[in-house]
Amino acid sequence: MAIRRWIQQRTPLAIALAAVTVVATACGGGGGGSTKQADTNAKATLQFSQWWAAELPKGTMEGIVSQFEKDNPNITIKLVTNPYQSTHDATIAQSATHNMSDIVAMDGTWYSDLQNQGALANMSDLMKAANFSDSSLSGELKTDGSVYMIPAVNFVYPMFVNLDVLHKAGITAIPKTQTEFKTAAEAISKKTSAKGFTLALSPQTPNGVANDVMAWVWASGGTMLTKDGKTNINNPDVAQGLEFVNSLYKSGAVLPGALNAQETQKPNSFAQGQVGTMFDSLAHVDTIRKANPKLNFDIAPVPVKDGYTGQEGINAAAWALGISKDSKHQAQAWKFVQYLMSPTVDAELANKANGFAGNKAAKQDLSKSDPLIRKAATIYAQSKPLNEFASGLPVSVQLESDFDSQLQKYFTGRQDVNATLKNTQSTWDQHIKAATK
Repeated sequence: MAIRRWIQQRTPLAIALAAVTVVATACGGGGGGSTKQADTNAKATLQFSQWWAAELPKGTMEGIVSQFEKDNPNITIKLVTNPYQSTHDATIAQSATHNMSDIVAMDGTWYSDLQNQGALANMSDLMKAANFSDSSLSGELKTDGSVYMIPAVNFVYPMFVNLDVLHKAGITAIPKTQTEFKTAAEAISKKTSAKGFTLALSPQTPNGVANDVMAWVWASGGTMLTKDGKTNINNPDVAQGLEFVNSLYKSGAVLPGALNAQETQKPNSFAQGQVGTMFDSLAHVDTIRKANPKLNFDIAPVPVKDGYTGQEGINAAAWALGISKDSKHQAQAWKFVQYLMSPTVDAELANKANGFAGNKAAKQDLSKSDPLIRKAATIYAQSKPLNEFASGLPVSVQLESDFDSQLQKYFTGRQDVNATLKNTQSTWDQHIKAATK
């Protein structure tokens, strides 16, 4: 199936099954690469820092690398595999010391931080040197007209629903509107041992701000940005979304511990039957099935405001690729990126990851896929995939953290929704101004 739409990148898909030590050794060493001096057939050893291998079926990433090395015997790829958060932290830290891996997996929320450090190679230059046309790519992040990041696999974050819990609560249909959802969530919380919904708003990993809160706003066509891409979170659409989530929290329909929970805890809680619904990455379908093979669950779009009839938004993410500006082997690194983005390899990567290929020419055969993946493809095609934190905003991770801090006060009754949005915008203005001086 060819996917023809670009989605803005998003946060974490990672589930850390075990603690992994971050490898922080030098990759290409200083000196800066050059597209003119490098021979793509020259011998080179490249590091590829990513979290993908840990989330793909065992051996998938290694198999892709092995075939590339067979086709390009002078290039060796060393996989540096860590959980998502560890990969993020190491990449940002290494960018400041010009010590990143030659090739880095990333998502859109990292983009501005890496660009501010001058850490990413200009891939438009690398493409031009390799006579590569990017017309087949479904999306890119650019600065001053040049490409610095390419999405390889796109994901959506639908609503996961435990059907047995829903039916036990007396709810016969998956909720489509916010009123229907609140009724279901409260019924689940009162009539079963589960809670209706879960949030993950840990200050340490604040991506739940997008995944669990702003997802409600985007579903009904709301936005936190102006038409020219500036932040404007203090608006009625965002206020309505926050008030709705707060009503769930105050009613006791949210799993306890939400304000300190991390994203990685949600799939586990869902698999164990502790919650009836959650918003999560499609990438975790296999994880949930392995954790509880008997779980009877489904996916659906995020419920919308009552009476909303416009196009529905869906929170989205991407596994994306960048190349270190300090790599001594940029041309060879591009050769590997180009290999990953080729139609056949990208389709394989997307199929194994339960996502959608970043190359429009990739033909994904979903006929034998999990039925939920096929259902997600329909949701993806009918919705507007987006994540505004990953649209190239300056210091976007910091913006999520700022918003999280204000939400903590709101959900615990220390301030109202108007103060929450006003204070968030004020803090955002300060951080964006400082980052763009």
